[in-house]
This record gives sequence, structure tokens and C-alpha cells, in this order.
Amino acid sequence: MPGGLITRDAYHMLRTRLMDRLAEAMPVDGVLLILHGAMVADGEDDCEGDLLARVRALVGPECPVVSVLDMHGNLTATMVDAADALVAFNKHPHTDAFERGQEAAHLMTRLIDEGIQCTKAHISLPLLLSALTTATDRLPLCAVHEQAQAFRQDPRVANISVMGGFAYTDTAFAGVSVLATTMGDAALAQQIAQTLAAIAWEHREAATYTGIAADEAVRRAVAAPHHPVVLADVGDNVGGGSPGDGTVLLQALMEANAQDAVVVLADPGAVHHALQAGVGATIEMAVGGKHDHWHGERVQVRGRWNA
Repeated sequence: MPGGLITRDAYHMLRTRLMDRLAEAMPVDGVLLILHGAMVADGEDDCEGDLLARVRALVGPECPVVSVLDMHGNLTATMVDAADALVAFNKHPHTDAFERGQEAAHLMTRLIDEGIQCTKAHISLPLLLSALTTATDRLPLCAVHEQAQAFRQDPRVANISVMGGFAYTDTAFAGVSVLATTMGDAALAQQIAQTLAAIAWEHREAATYTGIAADEAVRRAVAAPHHPVVLADVGDNVGGGSPGDGTVLLQALMEANAQDAVVVLADPGAVHHALQAGVGATIEMAVGGKHDHWHGERVQVRGRWNA
């Protein structure tokens, strides 16, 4: 659901529920979590790092802690240090979530039953990808994954996670990173991480595409010979945590005098105002841009509510 930045109270409530349930279950053989990797709340830029550190403090240094992550996560040292292993999706679109869950569970089983020791090497690059350049079948990430797959054939390798990062969190640690986890071979983990980081950096020019400006996109849509045309504001994606009330495209469509266009906004206040006015009423009000100031200003509109 559209939400924007998670409030401090909401995050603390969720964290408390998780930690209370874990405390009630103690002692445990291991902790396997399903997290995202780029969760941000008011007052906490690294929610996963905070959660993993608290889990580690509760279960102690000997209890295995493993987490599955979305490859759009932003890895931090806190996350890496708190977990025995972090297993990220290898594909975007995320068609391998089930397989990565299986991989994490299998790794957890080995940590418990065989007592294996994981050694990790984590490198973050000064490379920030837009959502449009994080597909894993295109550069820059496809080249990194190709080499990572070759490294995975080594039985000493426990996991390799290539993180495309999530730029829209706007945190100091957002961006591309790699995490190599081996069966106790620190030198191998470092070699793998350095090699993969170098490949990502080598192909950094492939990440310069940032999409089309809103006014140009609208111009092309209006002039398109076939309709409908879909315009997507990738910076206002509710699946990525945005409030869904961005007005950039709405403003551009109005300035272009575009006809027969549909714009969807998450604006409960505007809905309430329309309901109060009733079907058939002519309404004038400001819509969108009410949750924060990052997705466009409020836009004044006038229209009629038809049944």
C-alpha cells in the first residue's frame, strides 16, 4: 500500500513484536529471517541492520542467524557483521525468491548440523543505480552475475550476493555492493568480492540511463500513433515505498493539454472531499503532493464526478 517514509512508532511496534516473539521462543537453534534490505524509518536509516544487531544480541554469538534479502537492498557493515550469512535474490524481476529461500534454509541447516563457519567479504561501490538499470539480464549487473555464477561452482563458496541497491532511500550507504561468503576461507571471500566489484565498476557507464524527462515523455505519448500509452513515474513506485501521490506526470499532462488521460493518485483527502460533494457535483481542489515534498507540488484541479 502507498506509504512513504515509515513512521518511528510503526517501526518500533514491528520491531518490538518480532523481538518479543523471538524472546518467547528462546532458546532457539537458529534464526532465519525474510527481510528486504532497504527499509528506512523516521530516525533509523538502516532498519535491517538494527533488527539483525538486536537479534544477534538476543541469541548470542554462537546461534546461527541467516536472512534472505531483496537484491535491491543496501548492504551495511552492521547487517553483514550481525548475520552469519545474507542470501539475496539473484534475479530482477524477482523470479527466484522461492529458490533463495530454499538456499538460505539449506545454509542454516548446515550451520546447525555441521557447524560450518562462514567467512564474509563485503564491498560497497560508489555506484548508484536507478530502478531502470537494475535488471539482472542487462549491464552492469548481468556481467557481475555471470562471473558470480562461475565462482559458485567452488565448493568452498557458501553464497554470493550481488546487490543492485535502492537509490530512492537516499541514504549514505545506498548503492551497488557485493557480499561473498565462504566456508571459512577469508582470502577466497575477499578475492571474489574484489573481482565482482571490479566488474561492476568496469561496466558503470551502462548505469547512466535515467529515463526520459516528464515533459518529453508526455510529448511522445500525445504524439503516439497507437493508444493507450502507459507513463510510469519510477520514482513514485508504491512497491518501493513511495506515497503514491506524485504529481510530476499530472502537471506535465495538464501543461501539454493532454486529452483522455487517466492519472491515479493516492489521496484520501481528495476522495473524502469528492464523497462529500456527491455524484454529479463539480469539484475544485488541490490533489497529490500531500505526503511529502519529494514527489511534486499539489496541483489544483477542477472537474465533475460522474457515476
